[in-house]
This record gives sequence, C-alpha cells and structure tokens, in this order.
Amino acid sequence: GLVGTHLIAFCGDMGIGEVQAAGLLSMMGIFDLIGTTLSGWLTDRFDPRKLLGVYYAVRGVSLIYLPYSGFSAVSLIIFAVLYGLDWIATVPPTLRLANEAFGDRSGPIVFGWIVAGH
Repeated sequence: GLVGTHLIAFCGDMGIGEVQAAGLLSMMGIFDLIGTTLSGWLTDRFDPRKLLGVYYAVRGVSLIYLPYSGFSAVSLIIFAVLYGLDWIATVPPTLRLANEAFGDRSGPIVFGWIVAGH
C-alpha cells in the first residue's frame, strides 16, 4: 500500500532515521494483526457497513494527523498504532458484505475481484 511503500522514505525526508522508521512500520504490522483479528470478531457481532464507516473514518483521521503530528517519537507511535489497527481491518466486513450480497458460493469470488481491483 501507499503508506507501507513510502513511510520510510517520508520519515527520512522529515529527518527521522531509517531504522526508527522501519521500527514504526514493524509496529504498524503488529497492530495490524491485532486490528484485523479484532475486526473479524466485531464483524461477527455488528453490522459490517457501520464497521467499514468507522474503519475508513479512523484511517482518514490518522492520515490527516500524520503531516500535522510534528514527527516526534510519541506522535509517530500514535500514528503507527492507529493506522496499524486499521490497516487490513476492512477485509472481514468487506468479505461478509460480499457473501451477503452474492451468497456463500459466489461471494468469495467477488471478494477476490474486489481485492484484485483494489
């Protein structure tokens, strides 16, 4: 994705070392595991449309926050946690919506096309 591809170079432009930036990317990956697992659990219990609304709002807020964060260690950790929790969290509700709309047989195929088009 865009953030994973450009975060280290962007941090370098902001005067942050490559190792520290790579650490932020690793932290995002760890929180991605937590966020995606939690998203699957939430998708089993709540309306996936509302979850997607919340997830995309959090993603937007975190991306708007980044350029205004001041690029201190604490502010970048806040970004890494927020963006990491939300990174792939959209997959479970999107898959559920595809299954609801197209059935258990065709839903996964439609989801595959959604991912390919993404």
